Amino acid sequence: MKRVVISVLVLFFTLSAWAQSKPEGLRFGMQLTPTVSWFTTDETSLVEPDGSVMGYSFGIVGDWFFKENYALATGFFMNSMGGKLKYDNNMRLATKNDGDVNVNGELTLRPTYLEVPVGFKFLTKEFWRVKFVGQAGYNQFVLLNATVRTDIQGNGLIDLDKKDVKDEFSSLMSAYHFGFGAEYSLGGDAYLTASILAVMGVNDVTKSKSPTGVDPVNKLNSINFKLGVIF
Repeated sequence: MKRVVISVLVLFFTLSAWAQSKPEGLRFGMQLTPTVSWFTTDETSLVEPDGSVMGYSFGIVGDWFFKENYALATGFFMNSMGGKLKYDNNMRLATKNDGDVNVNGELTLRPTYLEVPVGFKFLTKEFWRVKFVGQAGYNQFVLLNATVRTDIQGNGLIDLDKKDVKDEFSSLMSAYHFGFGAEYSLGGDAYLTASILAVMGVNDVTKSKSPTGVDPVNKLNSINFKLGVIF
């Protein structure tokens, strides 16, 4: 947590200094985002979604206004997300040190990604210092690491809790997002921002297979509550 706070402070002071000489039409800022994420699957007889988890992301954002109140929005985020899955029929889980392990029960999988969203942002005119915002676009996620939390044991003997399961996940995840929010003017070019976005995964993010070779398609989705400051 200390590293997160230091990183956020460094980003804040760096962006504040840079904002004084930024090119016309560009805005930069930073965001901290509490998230609720969960899995969906197409093979509920083998793997059942079993709940959501809380997570967070943080990073920098950038808006390029190609027309008044219309912008191309992007950014870079460290995103810790995941969800709960209940494995049946001794599904396999890929671990770093123990290889493919047979499991039967509930797992909480927690991947961490580098997230790069690209989308369009549409703003209203300002009313009493507030602009309302709608946005939609595409997200690309690059896997950094992944861990598992569980009380069950793999192969009847192996303690899986807190194991490295990066090999269980695909290296890339794609998603689309849409949502709405508001910006509150602090004066000049500075705004406080708040928004809620739905991020819906489009590809299989896990590699688990059943003993018969069936590969369930597990997708990862989230609701993001974005809070930030932009210059």
